[in-house]
Amino acid sequence: MGVVHKLKKEVFDFIINKKKEEPLISCRQLSEQTSKKFEIKVSKSSVNSVLKNTMLSSSVGRRVQKKATSKKFQIPPEKKQQLLDSISSLGFTFDKKVSAENEEQKKGVPNELLEIKKEAAVFSLEKLSIDLQEHERRKRKGKIFYDEQRVKNEERVFAEENKAIKEEQSALSSQYQKEYVVPVGPKFFDEEQFLYDVKIARENKGKERKNSNLYDNAGVVFLKAAQIDMSGENLLGDLFGKNSKGMGLENFNNICSSLLFLKAFNMQSVETIENSKNDALWRLNGFKGYPGRENLFGWTQKIDFSNQLQLEYLNEKEQALSKICAFNVIFEDST
Repeated sequence: MGVVHKLKKEVFDFIINKKKEEPLISCRQLSEQTSKKFEIKVSKSSVNSVLKNTMLSSSVGRRVQKKATSKKFQIPPEKKQQLLDSISSLGFTFDKKVSAENEEQKKGVPNELLEIKKEAAVFSLEKLSIDLQEHERRKRKGKIFYDEQRVKNEERVFAEENKAIKEEQSALSSQYQKEYVVPVGPKFFDEEQFLYDVKIARENKGKERKNSNLYDNAGVVFLKAAQIDMSGENLLGDLFGKNSKGMGLENFNNICSSLLFLKAFNMQSVETIENSKNDALWRLNGFKGYPGRENLFGWTQKIDFSNQLQLEYLNEKEQALSKICAFNVIFEDST
């Protein structure tokens, strides 16, 4: 885009006056003349912007060249006869005077009168030729290239199929939606005792390092809070309970919930679970200590881990984990 506001008034006036004097002058020529006269660089776009602002710009593209007067189009006699035969085969009627042209020429009709009749015949024949071409075009369009009714039917079928797919997806999504229930505060964690221990640790600086061992892996509390807020504590317990064979184990939901936190406590095998001296995992899920191998894993023999169960688990996991965005932790000093 040309920069107009940098041009001085005399440059601006020169461009306008020059364009008014020579309307056919191009922007390139104006740019060269202006640059030469004022010894400054004036671009074509700047000249064009000035002309646009003053409504003097020419149309875009090459100038229309003057053409010599063209002769009137005449159809050759052979082509005329061919067109007449084609028109007759399609059932069209045409001017009888055209077919009688040769007869009149044989009878010695004056050349001037014959030329007049030829012009009338050419006009009539050209019109019929146009009609013939239009007829052929419509015929091709209707039978070969384009079937308007067929296209409308296809669009209607596509719209109906698309609508059915959307309705099915909406029904499936609503089937798995859960009503959000505000969770009750956790029973596994004594908040008052925790705050009291923190207070004692702050008051006694000498014991702070020793007391800190009581809160190893304390950050997992936030994962537990996220679990309760998103899907409740009984996600796995409810799912496995439906697929169990007479499951009657006490604290079954707490056991299933504990399994979700094994990785967070770096417990990857039965040996590491049994040898761990950290009870934080079990206290976090409502136990006073390690519940024992039989309670922790014995129930797995009563569960049918079918493909249906795996699909239900994946669906429940997707529904739960799609809700979490971030943690917002507010400390006692409001930070």
